[in-house]
Amino acid sequence: MSAQYSEGDDVIHGKIAAINDLILFEGTSVKELKKAFREAVDDHLETCKEMGREPQKPYKDSWIPSAPTERRQPKLQ
Repeated sequence: MSAQYSEGDDVIHGKIAAINDLILFEGTSVKELKKAFREAVDDHLETCKEMGREPQKPYKDSWIPSAPTERRQPKLQ
């Protein structure tokens, strides 16, 4: 999942990541965002059921690039 705050409309926009289907949700607080997330997942699962297909699961063993370890941790003298 990824989330991004929009200062212009004071809303947190969320997106479920690591699947091909587009599942978006939003809220004006963390509590609202969590509720919207659950509702979006439930809706997605229901839609998949109605369409007779299995819902996608997040990719397993995905490689996510990150900064090298030496750049993430402070050096001790």
